[in-house]
Amino acid sequence: MKPDLFEYTVDDVDVFFEKVNMKEILEPTGGEAWLREFILKDHVKNVVDGYINKNEGVSELINLYMKKNNLSRKAILTVHGYSTEEGEWAFDGGNGNYYIQDWIDLMDGKYGALLIHSCNPGHHEIHSEKSAVIASNNVYSEVRAEGDVQAELFIPGRGYIETYTLDYELEKMRNEK
Repeated sequence: MKPDLFEYTVDDVDVFFEKVNMKEILEPTGGEAWLREFILKDHVKNVVDGYINKNEGVSELINLYMKKNNLSRKAILTVHGYSTEEGEWAFDGGNGNYYIQDWIDLMDGKYGALLIHSCNPGHHEIHSEKSAVIASNNVYSEVRAEGDVQAELFIPGRGYIETYTLDYELEKMRNEK
């Protein structure tokens, strides 16, 4: 079952919003359509900057990975993430629980990078076969992004890339044919 998400595109980024908690932003009334446009573009910029562009090494590694694997575009999933009673990382997909990993599987290979902009209170790990994935490792908010929460980078075939191994992974990828 595919989740019921609002989709929006800004340049080379498709963003997918959980409709349940985003209603006030996604459905402005009257002359407020310009406000929705501004908020969505600003959101995409902030997420891409915070998850990728803020760290030059992460940005270069993702771009190299995408180029070497003939993948383009990025996708952002913006949802309220929670842990289910069964211990799965989930969000409200419009018909109840929808698993973050299922969304990753659905998008894997369609995009070069998947950015999971969501709380991860269970510190759940993810995987992918083709797309690079960046996901938070804790309860996330824009205010707490500096410090408590880290965005973790997963590269298929390499696994999670730690900050202290980033330069090594970059050099290794630069030298691969």
